[in-house]
Amino acid sequence: MRDFQISSKFEDQLKAGRNGLYFPDADIFRPTWDHAFKAIFLNHQELTLRFVNAFFDFESPITDLSFLSTEIEPQGHDAKSVRLDVALRLGNGTLIDLEMQTSLKAGYLRRSVLYAALLLVTHTKKGASHAKRHSQEKNPGKPGLESSSHGHVAQPNVISLTLLNDLLPHKNQDKFRHSYQLRDGDDFLDKDCFRIDVIELPRLRQTLDTLPASQRIWMRLFLAQSYSEVRQLAREEPLFSKVCEVLEMVSKNRKMQDRARMIWEGEFAVLNEKYILEKERLDEKIRFEREMAEARAKFESEAAEARAKLECERAQLESEAAEARAKLECERAQLENEAAEAKAKLECERAQLESEAAEAKAKLECERAQLESEAAEARAKLESEAAEARAMLESEAEQSVAKVQLEVNAKLADSERALSGAIRSLYAAGQTAEAIAVLMNLSTDRVIELLKTQS
Repeated sequence: MRDFQISSKFEDQLKAGRNGLYFPDADIFRPTWDHAFKAIFLNHQELTLRFVNAFFDFESPITDLSFLSTEIEPQGHDAKSVRLDVALRLGNGTLIDLEMQTSLKAGYLRRSVLYAALLLVTHTKKGASHAKRHSQEKNPGKPGLESSSHGHVAQPNVISLTLLNDLLPHKNQDKFRHSYQLRDGDDFLDKDCFRIDVIELPRLRQTLDTLPASQRIWMRLFLAQSYSEVRQLAREEPLFSKVCEVLEMVSKNRKMQDRARMIWEGEFAVLNEKYILEKERLDEKIRFEREMAEARAKFESEAAEARAKLECERAQLESEAAEARAKLECERAQLENEAAEAKAKLECERAQLESEAAEAKAKLECERAQLESEAAEARAKLESEAAEARAMLESEAEQSVAKVQLEVNAKLADSERALSGAIRSLYAAGQTAEAIAVLMNLSTDRVIELLKTQS
């Protein structure tokens, strides 16, 4: 084992690390160290049966089990071998993998699935087994083992249980045991055919008294803070005297002691190395900050010189700008003066134009009034001449009408005299019918006129 120096920062942590493996009141390994955990159960059937019946709820208590090899050979040319903590086959054929995990590491749950799957594959055999018979007796017509007509592959149920001395993220604080199974909602593919259970030990510290007695005594063992608490359990439950014997025996084992020392010193050697690296990074950071301070000071000096130069240039530019502003102001004043003169000239021209326009307007008004007067006189003269012409025409028309009327009346009188003579001739000649016919062709007014003439 190589020598190393523990920085003062980690001296207390080294002691605490040792206490993570040993009880503080005795040189006895804690049962939460996986090597001590395995020693308690491996080849101690009575203890293991008590634990299994306490934490697995089968239809009937387990009375028999066998220990399986914890070494699982690689399943492929590029695969690695796997080592389980405790592997069991129960009397009902179920395969059990018991694991102790002191901290939650990345991917642990997925690794638990792998361990359970490898255990299942390794111990799935051809041919019927007592496990298959047990499953058929338990669920008639619904075998608990998958089988095939080709080779009769007997597939046992497999359950992995991990005692985790840590907390799973994002879990209900009131629940300490979590079970992962193959199912669709509440519909299990085949209950317990493949199951991963995790018990979070830290969650039990406040709720230990709520557990059944069979589970509580085991959890008191794994949560014990001193070896005196374990001895008290042995006094309460004689079977746990065996646990004390196993822990004391393992703790005296030189090989196990060296292994534990390598673990805690190795872990803190890494921490010490990290601390040294952190210190080197801090020194590098200080050196970098010093260089940055010098560079900043140099930059600020150069920036001050640049600012002074810029201030000088700015003052010169402001002076030139002031001169340019003065020149512009002078030019603006001159332009404003010229603009005022031009405006006055334009105002004068506008006034003259307005005067001329007023005179022209007055002249036009006068001419318009004269024209309107002449037009009124011409209109009156035309109206007078038109009235005279109209009166003359009306007089001539009346005379013409009277003359025509006289001529018409004369012709009518001659006509009526001729007609009257003709009718009298007809009467005189005895042609009364013809006379009547002539009268019938005349209007009533003509007849009346003829009668008046006869009379």
